[in-house]
Amino acid sequence: MRLSLVLIASALVVAVSAECHQDKAQFCLGWKLAGYCKRSSKHHTWMKEHCADTCDFPCPTTQPPTSGCADKNEAYCKKYALNCFRDGWKDYLKVQCPKTCKACGGAATTPQGPLPTQASGQCGVKGDGHTRIVGGTNARPGDWPWQVQIDLNTDWGRYWCGGTLINDEWIVSAAHCFEDDTRARNYDIYLGEHDIRSKSGNEQKMEVAEIIMHPGYKYGDVDNDMALIRLKKKASFNTYVRPACFPDSSVKFPSGEECYVTGWGALRTGGSSPRILQQAKIPLVPQHECQRAMGNDITKNMFCAGYANKRIDSCQGDSGGPLVCKKRTSTGQDVWYLWGVVSWGIDCASPGYYGVYSSIENMGSWVTNTLKSRRT
Repeated sequence: MRLSLVLIASALVVAVSAECHQDKAQFCLGWKLAGYCKRSSKHHTWMKEHCADTCDFPCPTTQPPTSGCADKNEAYCKKYALNCFRDGWKDYLKVQCPKTCKACGGAATTPQGPLPTQASGQCGVKGDGHTRIVGGTNARPGDWPWQVQIDLNTDWGRYWCGGTLINDEWIVSAAHCFEDDTRARNYDIYLGEHDIRSKSGNEQKMEVAEIIMHPGYKYGDVDNDMALIRLKKKASFNTYVRPACFPDSSVKFPSGEECYVTGWGALRTGGSSPRILQQAKIPLVPQHECQRAMGNDITKNMFCAGYANKRIDSCQGDSGGPLVCKKRTSTGQDVWYLWGVVSWGIDCASPGYYGVYSSIENMGSWVTNTLKSRRT
């Protein structure tokens, strides 16, 4: 069912009772008016958890926290048990497999900490004159200073994937971009890029020191689709080159939040790539709707964003690029956080489907632990 524009606007007003603060989504009112609160609705269970106030459901009984130490996936942990103490694996497996790796005593529930070397006030802030997003699809130079262009050195072409600068020497991208070739020497990195066919002087060309694939990623799969790139030399920050903020465990963005995806991907399925950096404003989709639309391939390490019936989406060539969401600080400054990595989809903006993104919320601890292990 498609809701009218009036209904969507009304849905932004969320009723919260004084006794039970249970609404966890922005569009509860709109979904209630669409009948999702009814027991006969297939969305009833999800609404009970996420829109209890608006649907007038009773507050759930608070359960005492569980104790003990358990692996998140016993079969996975058993398979990779020999990697518990290997560099590149051990920090990730301590979190995912504390029982198998004998890392109990808090390791399994350690919250994601701040990103190493990411200074407060330096990340997620655009340069002067770039605080507003204007209409249209073309971004302006400096609008998204954390956007990274990743080039594969081949005779048949250069632009390969996107990425996100998260501090002065590390980039987050998608693992599938490198599944055929993880040799660092075969890639070039461009920071501050805007027009990929013309140089303005704002670009910084970088060489790659190493590429680290998420240890849970498997060739040809779509789960754990995340990779880290370390630069050979540190980036110089300016109006056109700045990192996105990397969220710790206290930063949350609910379903319905409108975020931005950027890249030089094709403007349509099978089409050519634009020369100018593109931007699109898209909402985060509830996980149950994501799974309904995209099927059993959706795991906890993924989420959907976009519209099921609008021609707005990420596309081929956007892979690895950022989906960023905005929070306003107490001083009124807008700060942008990396929330997703462009991963996969069914064609581009196909009716009934969404774009799928690797979840920073779920896999961010691997990023922070990897960076901490590489600090010198």
